[in-house]
Amino acid sequence: MPRLSIDGVRAVLEQVKVVPPKEKKWVPPSVPENDEKRQRSTIAMLHDKIKTLTDYTQALQFRIDKEHVYHKNLEYGLSILSHYVINKEKYES
Repeated sequence: MPRLSIDGVRAVLEQVKVVPPKEKKWVPPSVPENDEKRQRSTIAMLHDKIKTLTDYTQALQFRIDKEHVYHKNLEYGLSILSHYVINKEKYES
C-alpha cells in the first residue's frame, strides 16, 4: 500500500482528502463610515502633533530667553572687567 507523509504524519492515500482553500471575498466598509473614522483619527493625530510642537517651541523659547539673559550678564561683566583693566592705573591711585 502506498503511503503519504504530511508534516511527518504518515497515512494511506485513501485516508487523505485534499480540499482547496476557500476564497473569501473581502468587502471594505462603507465609504462614508471609513472616511469619517479616518478623518477623526487624522484630526486627533494632528492635534497631538501640534501640541507636541507647541510644547517644544515653548521650551526652546524659554531656553533662548534664559541664554540671552545669561549672555547679556556676561557681556556686562566683561565690559566692567575690561573697563577696570584699561583704567587700572586710575583705580590704584
